[in-house]
Amino acid sequence: DLLFRLVDKSLVTFDERDGGARYGMLETIRQYAWERLSEVGGATDALAAHTAWFAALAERARSHWQGPEEGAWIARLAADDDNLRAVLRRETGEGGDPHAAVRLCTTLTHYWIRQGHIDEGRRWLASALDGAEELQAPERAAALTSAGRLAAYDGDLTAAESSLGESAAVYRALGDRDGLCGSLGSLANVLVTAGEYDRAEETAAETLALAREIGDWQRVSAALLSCATLAIAVGRYEDAERLLRERLAICRERKSEADLVITLLQLSGCAGRLGRLDEAEAILDECEAVAERNGFSIFLLYALGQRGLYALWRGDAATAVELLGGSLARFWELKYRGGISAALDDLSCALAAAGRHEEAMWVAGVGAALREEMETALTPQATADLERYLGPSRQALGEEAAARLFAEGRKATVDEVLSRICRRRP
Repeated sequence: DLLFRLVDKSLVTFDERDGGARYGMLETIRQYAWERLSEVGGATDALAAHTAWFAALAERARSHWQGPEEGAWIARLAADDDNLRAVLRRETGEGGDPHAAVRLCTTLTHYWIRQGHIDEGRRWLASALDGAEELQAPERAAALTSAGRLAAYDGDLTAAESSLGESAAVYRALGDRDGLCGSLGSLANVLVTAGEYDRAEETAAETLALAREIGDWQRVSAALLSCATLAIAVGRYEDAERLLRERLAICRERKSEADLVITLLQLSGCAGRLGRLDEAEAILDECEAVAERNGFSIFLLYALGQRGLYALWRGDAATAVELLGGSLARFWELKYRGGISAALDDLSCALAAAGRHEEAMWVAGVGAALREEMETALTPQATADLERYLGPSRQALGEEAAARLFAEGRKATVDEVLSRICRRRP
């Protein structure tokens, strides 16, 4: 009753979202209350309670990752982004507890990846680790795994491989098979992206064998995806489909919505590569529906890119340029470099197919420079795609002009691509 009376008097604000009630204070009231609290010596305890509450909230959310309620918990944390940032700012600052900050960062890693907050996550974790001394081995291994995963999504493959390799070594020494399985799975994905396919195959095979031995469905699901990702990279689409269908059955049985979205996205791509475009688009329909109802916005961007590719493969280059340009713009807003890189390469192919040869070579140069910066290797299929579409552009322009445009693109920025090709203001 007291709370309702405060709302009626406009001393407390009320907001209803997603079926839940959230209360807050006007800034002037907040400042006055904080001053009074500080005067009576209650500020320290209040800040400690604030940190403990949101650390516990993040832990509760983590227990739902890969489960049917993951989307709801992603939204729950998103509603408290400002509170989580306040805790991290305080605990990484003077007089804070950097060890608490490290633990919170490792807990939030999955959330940051799902939301596309890769750069932010890396900055918070680096700041926490800078202040934390003599981490215990399990805590250090978990932090290294988080650092490696975030670096991988940011396209920093050297840092990712280093962190994940060190994490795996610590877990081996500890005899922690579950932690080792997680590190190896992420390392396998990094090796695929780096084009080290032999090492990736060895690492992915060890991961899947270890996951089956442990018997944890989440580890098996993740390991199947690592193996499928490798198979796709080297063009073994039938093998990838077999692995993904096993994973799909696990996702449906366990009602793991996020894993279901990723699996459907990959299955759709395999069907498209094998020429079954109607099936590919039907699978993508389900993928988008699941992503939308769970608020998995990052996967909707990948799906948009897939739509662009299917338009390209159906011969509708103009639609492909529009869709792939939209995907690029959204990835750029998030500074999600892995998505940016793929969108640039695909956009250059679409521009070539549309007969916009000068722009195609220029955008290809932008993409090549970013891949070089990220130390990312083109897969054999991506190499073949670029040659298939850009070959006619080089022929139409002449080798000298094509090389000049490509070199100019290498010096350009993604902002310039968005302005020139997508007609969007940076």
